[in-house]
Amino acid sequence: SDGAPALALGLEKGDSDIMRQPPRSPKEPVINRDMAIGIGVIGMVDAVAILTVFYLALQRFPGHLEAAQTMAFVTLCTSEMIRAFTARSEYHSVFSIGVFSNRWMVWAVGVSFLLVLMVVYVPFLRPFFDTVPLTAGDWLFMLPFFFASPLAMELLKVYFRKRSAQAIGTQSVPLAFAAGSARTLAGQASVAHEFRGTAMLRVLIPIDASRNCQVAVQHVIRQFMNNTAMEIHLLNVQLPFSRYVAGFVSRKTLHDYHRDQGEIALRPIRQMLNNFGIPYSAHIEMGDRAKIITDTARRLHCDQIVMATARKNSLTRLVEDSVTNKVLELTTVPVEVIAGDAVSKFERYGIPAALAAALAALLVVLD
Repeated sequence: SDGAPALALGLEKGDSDIMRQPPRSPKEPVINRDMAIGIGVIGMVDAVAILTVFYLALQRFPGHLEAAQTMAFVTLCTSEMIRAFTARSEYHSVFSIGVFSNRWMVWAVGVSFLLVLMVVYVPFLRPFFDTVPLTAGDWLFMLPFFFASPLAMELLKVYFRKRSAQAIGTQSVPLAFAAGSARTLAGQASVAHEFRGTAMLRVLIPIDASRNCQVAVQHVIRQFMNNTAMEIHLLNVQLPFSRYVAGFVSRKTLHDYHRDQGEIALRPIRQMLNNFGIPYSAHIEMGDRAKIITDTARRLHCDQIVMATARKNSLTRLVEDSVTNKVLELTTVPVEVIAGDAVSKFERYGIPAALAAALAALLVVLD
């Protein structure tokens, strides 16, 4: 159950923020602190889940040791295959990187699961592994336990991300030459538009590389058509490099990198506004996204923040960090939240299903 998925992990793309992650110290052990925590927690969860299946199977089929062994074996293999998807990133949720974005992993898990089915159901293979055929009821019984360790790993990632966000928040700085200036590095590099009038509505639109930002801009464009007395500010926030990375790179190189990445994110939005002849100012800053958005809205005396967010259920938002929710908590400026694109059905229902499976497993254990 581990061989093919392990090879697929070797073909996994790096995290999108890999260049912002600190380099490993040459003195750091192969198994660092976070990895040790993960191994310990996942190992205990796996052990509890598999032993629970084995024990409950013996209660269901007294005297049928092979049935209990088969169910424990299948639980171990299947949970490992599901957890292979979550192991694709040490800190990012499997739903944020895309469950099926690594097609090699999909094929590897599919082939591995087929091998497990062969071991259980092909007659001439069963004697070699001491397995017996399982019924549909047996699979339904094991289903909640399949998700025990993958769910535990996702919850660990939530903890690691929150801890990392707190560390980043202490080093948030604007990516601008003049503190308090309305124009940041990108604004100085671009042709800024001057706004005239005394009754301007100042609107701030946070911009990243997602499709949802374009939804927010389209909404503001429609508003502008009805009220041209509007001052539009685009803001892209770059996450800072850790101090470990910054120690190897010059300040100018870091600024140039963040400016280039910000311009890449702003490019399609600039094109949209230019097509309609709508004036705007563009800003690129660096730091914690929610905090920078809040501070910039206050510094520019904005009347409104317009943000678009993917349509997710509450359980998905619990597992995945939401910049929109953080901004709503921090700012006193009115925020208009626009519903963006819906997430995939797997992402929408995957987390609730996993939580329900874990709850069902807990109820079975308590029972």
